[in-house]
Amino acid sequence: MARPLSSVVLVVAALPSLVTVLALSGCTAPMSVQAGDASSPTGGVAIVFQERDVDELRFRRYELDADGTLRIGGGRSAQRMTTDWTGTASAEQIASILSAARTANLESGEIACQTDPNDQGEPVRTTIEYAWPDGRRRLDLVGNCPSILPLRDVFESIGRARFQRHLDQLPEAGPQPRR
Repeated sequence: MARPLSSVVLVVAALPSLVTVLALSGCTAPMSVQAGDASSPTGGVAIVFQERDVDELRFRRYELDADGTLRIGGGRSAQRMTTDWTGTASAEQIASILSAARTANLESGEIACQTDPNDQGEPVRTTIEYAWPDGRRRLDLVGNCPSILPLRDVFESIGRARFQRHLDQLPEAGPQPRR
């Protein structure tokens, strides 16, 4: 049975109020990350790192599962909160990620961020989901957060390294004619 158009309009008109109520009541998206067993390659730690810089049109998403699976997404895929590459992180890469996560205080959640009051643009927004065998935490960060930069840098370097073997296969440039 089809609904009358008036009831559809009523639902749509009420939607902004519902969104406002949910936002004010502190509702957040459910966490997608699951901790693993302490004997897993990451010691049971799993991380999702999502960064959105609307002004620079820069979107990044990194996911490390407790079994060592690493997923990376950039650009449009990260904007859609998905990834477009999957691989397995090496023991060294996992150690680097976990070290940067400890340095960033993800477990305690004590991360300081600043926003520039003179900046007229949209601040950088970072969401980190962090799960370990004894707990989990979701951090929704706004602005410049220096303590998480080493974690982002580790993920970025791993992301760049996945292309290195392709670059290494390119032929070397020979002598170039003078112009």
